[in-house]
Amino acid sequence: MVVNKIIFHEVYLNILYVILFLICWLSVLRLYLKSNKSLINRDVSAEYFLRFIIEERYNTQEIVPKYKFFSEILKSLLEARKRFGSEIAHQVFELRKSLRVDMKAQKQIRDTVFGGGVQYFTICLLAYFFYFYSGSILSINLNLKHLYILISIHTLGAVFYFFVTKVLQEQTLKTADLYISKFYLLRSQIFTSRSFSEVQQEFNFDLVSKKNNFQYLVNRAELILKQGRINGKIQKEDIDQLILEAWDCYDLSIEKFKKYLNVLKLVLLVVFGLPSFFISLYQVLEQVNI
Repeated sequence: MVVNKIIFHEVYLNILYVILFLICWLSVLRLYLKSNKSLINRDVSAEYFLRFIIEERYNTQEIVPKYKFFSEILKSLLEARKRFGSEIAHQVFELRKSLRVDMKAQKQIRDTVFGGGVQYFTICLLAYFFYFYSGSILSINLNLKHLYILISIHTLGAVFYFFVTKVLQEQTLKTADLYISKFYLLRSQIFTSRSFSEVQQEFNFDLVSKKNNFQYLVNRAELILKQGRINGKIQKEDIDQLILEAWDCYDLSIEKFKKYLNVLKLVLLVVFGLPSFFISLYQVLEQVNI
C-alpha cells in the first residue's frame, strides 16, 4: 500500500512538472505569436524611412510610411506645403539629421537589450552544462523532473526579461518620444505659415505630465510661444536649441533605462540563474546520498 502511494506520488509529480513545462513554453509561444501579429502594423525600419526621405519619395507617393513620430512630422510638412505653399526643403533636411540621431539612439537601446539577453542565455547554458556534466562525471542517473524544473525556470526567466524590458522601455523612453515629437511638430508648424493662435491651441503641453526631465523644456517652449505672440516672430535658433536639449534629455532617459536593465539582470541572476545551479547540486547530493 505504501509502495503504491509512493508510485502514485511520483507519477503525480511528473505530471505536474510536465504541465508546468508546457505552461512555460505556451507562454513563450503566445508572446511570439503576439509579436508576429503586430508585424502587420508595425513601423518600418529607420533605414527605410531615411531612404524614403533622401530619395524624396514623398513627392510622388501619397502614403507616408510610419516610423515613430517622424512620419507625423513629415505629413505635417507636406500638408503645410499643400495648403500654404510653404517651402519645406530645410525642414525635411533637419528631419533627416534628427532621424540619424534617433537611429544611433535606437541601436544603443537594441545593443543593451540584446546584451542582457545574451548574458542570461549564457547563464542558462552554464547551468545545463553543470547539470549534465555532474551526472556524467559521477555516473549517476539524471532525474527527469529536475530537468523539467530547470527548463521551466529558464523559460519563466526569459518571459520575465521580455515582459519587464518592454515595460521599462514604455516607462522611460516612450515619454521622451512624446515630448520630442511635440517639439519637432512645434518647429514645423511655426515655420510653415501657421498663426501663433493655431500653434498654441494645437500644442497644449498641459495635457501631458511634466514630472520628468523634460519639464524645464516644456516651460521654455511655452515661453517661446508667449514671446512670439508678443513680438510677432520666433527665432529659429531658439527652437533648434530646444530640440537639441531635448535629445540630450533623451540620452539621459537611455542611461536611466540602462540602470534599470542592470537591476533586471541582477534579479534574473538571483531569481532564475542561481536556483538552476542549486537544482543541479541537489541532484548530485540526492544521488550520492550525502
